Amino acid sequence: QNPTMTKPQLKRWYSSRDSTSTTKASIVLIGAGWWSQGWHLPHLHRNEEVTIAAIVDSSPNPTSNLNPNLESLTTLADRYNCPIFHSLTELLENEIGRSMDGALVCTPHATHYAIGVELIQEAKRRYEEDEKNYKPLSVLMEKPMTTDVDEAIQLHELLMERKKADGDSTDDQRIGGGIGCFLVNHSANFRPQARAAHELIQTGKLGDIRHVTAFFASPLSWIFDDPSNVGWNEKHGSMLGNGFAWGQQSHILSWIYHVAGVENLVPSKVFCHMTKSAKTGADVSHAATVICSNGATFS
Repeated sequence: QNPTMTKPQLKRWYSSRDSTSTTKASIVLIGAGWWSQGWHLPHLHRNEEVTIAAIVDSSPNPTSNLNPNLESLTTLADRYNCPIFHSLTELLENEIGRSMDGALVCTPHATHYAIGVELIQEAKRRYEEDEKNYKPLSVLMEKPMTTDVDEAIQLHELLMERKKADGDSTDDQRIGGGIGCFLVNHSANFRPQARAAHELIQTGKLGDIRHVTAFFASPLSWIFDDPSNVGWNEKHGSMLGNGFAWGQQSHILSWIYHVAGVENLVPSKVFCHMTKSAKTGADVSHAATVICSNGATFS
């Protein structure tokens, strides 16, 4: 260890809520599948700062090969003491949707874009209806943000729309101020180690980044080699494929860019290859070398 290096100070992550507020955040869960029932709902329920305001799912009886014992929406409504809705549109026509603090999106990958757009439009509506007293809407989107590059660009552009205040050319409130926070759930980015690494890079004490080596693996052949797992292995909508890259490999890319900084690793050339399951056609392993515009590389 270098004795002259000081521990980097961790920045407080952005929150649209007043940290001194005594009211609970009203959170709606969109998608009641195996991950929501096994992870998100129990955690939200245990969080003393949260109220589960509603659960949204198009099916009254969610099913999944990954958990054959999923509960119905009626059972979930009783368990978590909240109403249920069968579409996002139905939710947003109700006062619960129009007043929620945040939405957690945990639906099939290919649906993320349309849901994201609808939530951003709701946030924008709130701001345009009452610019001074609007209620921000925060969104936590499960990864991947979208399954189509053009859709990702469009969603980003919607988020970054600016509204200039009258006579003020410096005002750059995001989408008119309606979105409090829009995050993609790459949970490893929010661990203390990742935060510390990010801050250390930002200090410049390690110098310029010249190369990054990273590896990520997870024992999920039981998912990607099973033809019955259609949602995980078959492409939907404008997807070019499906498999490990879409739900898991996106984690490592997000972590690299979070820690190293987007500005330090702008790709100029990419060499890559993936192997696919003989049983399902899903991609199951990947190798890539990326050459960046500043000469840095990562693989």
